[in-house]
Amino acid sequence: MSPLAFAQSGTEADAAISKGVELRRQGKDEEALEFFQRANKLAPSPRAKAQIGLAEQAIGRWADAERDLGEAMAVGSDPWIAKQHSVLGEALNVIRRHVGSLTVKGEPAGAVVEMDGEAVGVLPLPDRHVTAGEVVVTVRASGYVSVTRKVSVTPGELAAEVFHLKRLDSEVAAPALAGRGPESEPTAVHGPAELAGVVTTASPADQPPPTGGPGRLRTAAWVTGAAGGLSLVAGVTFLLLGKSKADSFNGDNTCDLNNSGGVVGGSHCQDIYDSWHTNRAIGIVGVSAGAVLAAASAVLFVKTQPGASANGTTSQALAACGVGPGRGVACAVRF
Repeated sequence: MSPLAFAQSGTEADAAISKGVELRRQGKDEEALEFFQRANKLAPSPRAKAQIGLAEQAIGRWADAERDLGEAMAVGSDPWIAKQHSVLGEALNVIRRHVGSLTVKGEPAGAVVEMDGEAVGVLPLPDRHVTAGEVVVTVRASGYVSVTRKVSVTPGELAAEVFHLKRLDSEVAAPALAGRGPESEPTAVHGPAELAGVVTTASPADQPPPTGGPGRLRTAAWVTGAAGGLSLVAGVTFLLLGKSKADSFNGDNTCDLNNSGGVVGGSHCQDIYDSWHTNRAIGIVGVSAGAVLAAASAVLFVKTQPGASANGTTSQALAACGVGPGRGVACAVRF
């Protein structure tokens, strides 16, 4: 890169960081993170990496925040890091109170390990820093039954989980491929209790008549709808609590964010700021879950209506939720 191009990218990176800090002052931490990441891509620097870590802290991505802020502070010779060292150190201490470690062992060696849907390595997986709380761990390997578990991780402590995958033997699946006589029952091959496993069934003529019927589906629809309503109410409540904390932070003349994105004004300001973002994060999860459950309830109600199935074939409905305009939650049901 020529000196002129390098200087131009540095100027654009500084502008992106300034925009990110401005967005953080407005409480738009996710948008700010995008600008900090853009700045670090244009001109990698400890300052940009530290801002990324502080934004990740604000949205509750504690493990990522510890990694990125820790890497930035490791460059102690950087002038900006040296100037902000005290503030950054306080932020890192807060972050570490929300991080634990998790190691995963078992067999077969080389099986892929996923945490919260992201592949992070293979068995045996060494200690890995993760956000404390509930972590969904999946271990999968070709020719084996995949296993998924929810693992509880305590802040500052190491959790260890052992997986022993069961092999998918050819003789277990053979009866399903060969077909069954009229008196045969469906054959199901299950993995451990955490996983439904692989299910193989005989031809439709060999299967027992369905049980439950519309009555059971309607009950499930009511239960799912009620759970969705409770989740929506809880989500909105936490969003309102988060807004209240945001108003308290912005209304307190002693509380502010400095140019590095860190909280100034003492521990009570940090506590208000953390409560603000924690309540907002819980609220978003509650509203999203409520929307998904409401969509599922609608699907179940549709399935209980007369004509929902014909010629032995049940109509299929798909419900999907995602981020809608303005970072809200949008759901759709498709038949």
